[in-house]
Amino acid sequence: MGESDCRYVITRDKYDAVLLDLDGVVTDTANLHAACWKQMFDEYLLKRATMPGEALRLFDLDTDYRVYIDGKPRFDGVRDFLASRKIRLPEGSSEDSPQTESVCGRLIPLSQVALDVVCGRS
Repeated sequence: MGESDCRYVITRDKYDAVLLDLDGVVTDTANLHAACWKQMFDEYLLKRATMPGEALRLFDLDTDYRVYIDGKPRFDGVRDFLASRKIRLPEGSSEDSPQTESVCGRLIPLSQVALDVVCGRS
């Protein structure tokens, strides 16, 4: 394959650096990711526990993250984890707010938690 066969060429005159997929090499992303999920779900579960008939079983980093979240699309992770706690929510939509009792609504706080953790605010 000659140089003309390449669709993309990275040259020093155009780029100062190139960072390839180094997930877990540059930063400890797995532990950060798990901590964000734990914070988001624990806050939600603590609020639910104030409702009659709701038991409190917080997110377990060792078990819950590995079984229900890791390696799955985010929506599937939310559904699977909540199902493990016998919580069923409607799918919702991208228009949902963090207060909306829906799968989409549960993901909104996760984004804020992740931003806070990465920026050192949590």
